[in-house]
Amino acid sequence: MVTIKIEHAVVQYGRTNRPALGPLDLTIQGGECIFISGPNGGGKTTFARLLAGIVKPSSGHVSFDTPDAGNEWTPTAVGWVQQEPEHQVVAERVEDDVGITPQWYAPSYPEYVKRVEDALRFMQLERLRGRAVTTLSGGELHRTALAAIMAQQPQVWIMDEPEAMLDGFGRATLERLITHIRGEAKTVLLISHDPRWLDIADRCLWFAEGQAQWMAHETMASQIGGSWYQFAEQVRRQAPPLSPLLENALELGRVLWP
Repeated sequence: MVTIKIEHAVVQYGRTNRPALGPLDLTIQGGECIFISGPNGGGKTTFARLLAGIVKPSSGHVSFDTPDAGNEWTPTAVGWVQQEPEHQVVAERVEDDVGITPQWYAPSYPEYVKRVEDALRFMQLERLRGRAVTTLSGGELHRTALAAIMAQQPQVWIMDEPEAMLDGFGRATLERLITHIRGEAKTVLLISHDPRWLDIADRCLWFAEGQAQWMAHETMASQIGGSWYQFAEQVRRQAPPLSPLLENALELGRVLWP
């Protein structure tokens, strides 16, 4: 597991007066699933870029307490699935793209092959392995990006609008992937406006004007218009008395919406 510690971190672009992010002081424990949301331009993407090592803090410090690398960032520590997967799927064929990172960082050739095969199988891309990425649908492209990160085997996953371009099949595969990641005690950061992800989150983080604050699930749901989350909570609260009504849709409706 990896613990992320951010101490007085500031990200500033150019000579602007206001930082794009920070100052931030956050600790994210290994194995946590964090739901991240906020208005556009609030700092969510800059936060992802900071953790992924794409930008460095203008001041302050970011550390990763990992079992194999002390407290420093390594190229494979963080996997970032971007909102537009076409920006990160760069090889000509699906199989080649999935294998880019393990080709360089897998400890052996058999391990490289295993990582690629496991990722293709998990994301149900085996029949597309030889396809040119330019012929993929949006959902297939997104699954290819997810498979490439899976083959990287990062300790921290960042998913930016993970539901974008995914149909029902793709979303079910994504939910299965998140369950798998959490089973390995890895950290998941979900950047989204979709309240359905709140159900699996341990904590919620709201970004606005470059600042971050922890937020209760119910508060986050109201901030992003989380009627689905509120509905699910109501069902959970009334589950015992609802059990005899589950076969009667009319009576069920009368209980939920009196």
